Order: sequence, then structure tokens, then C-alpha cells
Amino acid sequence: MALRHFLRDMTLLVQDEADPARQQGAAMELLRRLVGQGGWLAPDFSAAGPAFRQVLLYNDPLDRFSLVAFIWGSEARQTPVHDHGIWGVVGVLEGEEISTEMIPDPGGGPMRPGRQDRLQAGEVMLLGAPAYDIHKTANGQPGAPAITIHLYGGNIGSAERRVYDEATSAATVIRSGYDNPVLPNPWSLPVAIFA
Repeated sequence: MALRHFLRDMTLLVQDEADPARQQGAAMELLRRLVGQGGWLAPDFSAAGPAFRQVLLYNDPLDRFSLVAFIWGSEARQTPVHDHGIWGVVGVLEGEEISTEMIPDPGGGPMRPGRQDRLQAGEVMLLGAPAYDIHKTANGQPGAPAITIHLYGGNIGSAERRVYDEATSAATVIRSGYDNPVLPNPWSLPVAIFA
């Protein structure tokens, strides 16, 4: 029910508000409500393995927003340095995540760290303006599973974006895609009762 309500509210938001900055601000509050509730993410989409998984939960049919779960496995330590190119909001559903802004060196030298945010369950943060867009993330409790929910102002899996070499600031264009072969059903109920 929580996921379905969130998707309805996000669809109305992007339908009624065209300004990306205002979309992001309002979306932050919607995501805060979603990650503040437990029990809505089905086990098939939240089970942690050893590696890191990027699981698409929903993509708006017009690519106006996408909702993605990042499942931190027991052996996943941190992501490569990357950007997004579209606005984003990150919230922690379970565990902890550390986001470190990374600043490229214009002369091709090593990237340097900037602001660092440590998020715990129920907390949210912005990505892109007015915060930062280039970062790396890490599991705040290495070895323990964590689930973060990411909301983007477009289809992040098909968006052209970049990963960066920390030692040289060199950027490589990527499309990240998703790790799941099926999507969750936000219209299913936890328990089906037939009379």
C-alpha cells in the first residue's frame, strides 16, 4: 500500500509541477514518508546477497521519474565515483549509507573529497543542485546488509552519465541499467483473501 500511494503521489507531482527544482523538493518529502515505513518492499526485491544490486522498483511510462532500490550485500563496500545528470533524492530504508562528494581535478590529477553525508534509516538527502552530483557511496556498516531507495527525475538506468577514475579525474560515459529481470507489483496485497 505504501508503494502504491507513493507512486500515485509522484505521478500527480510530475504531472502538475514542471519545474525540476520544485519537483525535487516535493519529492524529497514523499520519499521521506516512504522510507519512514517498513514492510512494503517485497523480499524478492530486498534480499541481500554478497554483491551490490540496483533494483528497479518503478519507472514512469513517460520517463519522468524512476524509483530504485540499492541493496548492499555483505561484501559490497562502496560504489565507483559517479554522477547522475538528473535530480535525485536518496533515502535509507534499512541500515546506513555514506555519500561522499568527489570533486574532479581540472588538470587531470586525483579527485578530492568534499562534503560527506551519513544517512541512517528514515533519513533522506538531495543529489544534484543544490547539493552535489558527483559522489561515491559506501555501506555505513560494512558487512551488514543495507537498503537505500533512490528517486530520480528520469529513468536513471537508461540515462547517459559518467563514472570517474579517482586517481586521474577522467570520466567514462555509461548507462547503468538494472539488475532485476522483473518488476514488483505495487497493486498486490500482502495477504490475499478470497471469499
